[in-house]
Amino acid sequence: ATVENVIYVNSNNPTPGKNSILAYRRLSDGTLKSIGEFLTGGTGYYNADDRLGPDDSDQEIIATPDHRTLYAVNSGSHSITAFEIEKNGSLHRIGVFNSGGANPVSIGLTDDNLYVINKSFQDPGQSAGDNPNITTFKVKHDGSLQAIPHGTVELPDGVQPTQALISPDGRHLFTIDLFENPITLPPGFPPFAPPFSSTIVSYNIQPNGRLVEADRETNPNFPPYMLGLQAHPTANVLYAGFLLNQSIGVYTYNKAGNLTLVDQAATGPGDVGTCWIEITKDGKFAYATNATTDTVTVFSLADPLHPTFIQSVALGGPKVGVP
Repeated sequence: ATVENVIYVNSNNPTPGKNSILAYRRLSDGTLKSIGEFLTGGTGYYNADDRLGPDDSDQEIIATPDHRTLYAVNSGSHSITAFEIEKNGSLHRIGVFNSGGANPVSIGLTDDNLYVINKSFQDPGQSAGDNPNITTFKVKHDGSLQAIPHGTVELPDGVQPTQALISPDGRHLFTIDLFENPITLPPGFPPFAPPFSSTIVSYNIQPNGRLVEADRETNPNFPPYMLGLQAHPTANVLYAGFLLNQSIGVYTYNKAGNLTLVDQAATGPGDVGTCWIEITKDGKFAYATNATTDTVTVFSLADPLHPTFIQSVALGGPKVGVP
């Protein structure tokens, strides 16, 4: 039977060998009941000074469409753990596999190909240490991983890729290089933002699983930062969080993987720090998190090319953003 109504969370525990996946069953009233904690056999990563970049990522956990196998990153030990998902939602570890680089932060999956974003630990513009990359693996019948020949795309120094987003048709991989292009910031600009702009990079997935770069686009605004990406489930539309511009960018993409900016949809008046985006399975609504103001913006996607603002929801609990 297919496992349903189970939520998995990566603990990202930085104690050596203690990273784990926390499993919860969602009950009929929406509350969560713990299933258990399952060690990955790897190590998480602790961003000690809470810098922008090192752990700004999405898709740290991904499950196969048949809900039988789960994969999770171990950022601090440069590995990916594969689990078999049991009928009751618990996890049985299949194995731990080298991620092909340093600081794996995001996983994309299409057919029997698995893609890992290795962000590395380089600061923006820094060249010391391992460069970031995207490494491609073949998923074997037992859920284990095997790197494909010549399946690694090496990225420039310190660009800090964030996400391995696969298009719904499985033809493209999109990522954001958070700090790629040197720019000049005005005096007095907040010190948390390095002087490098962001780029969306589009790759075409070849029949052998390898990636070929197709296009790249930057945020046309200032400051030119972007974070989260999400794809519409039925239209060839891509949404990007324009981090400090109080908006999300709306791009179309074609079969060749070329990107075109068609709109910039404003968030709520007080929403700042737009990062990660989620879309309902029917494609009717989008939700964007705003890290700076601890809010979630709700958009209608009645017209996928032109999202319209519905609501800004303030999150409960202690505030971690800028007042």
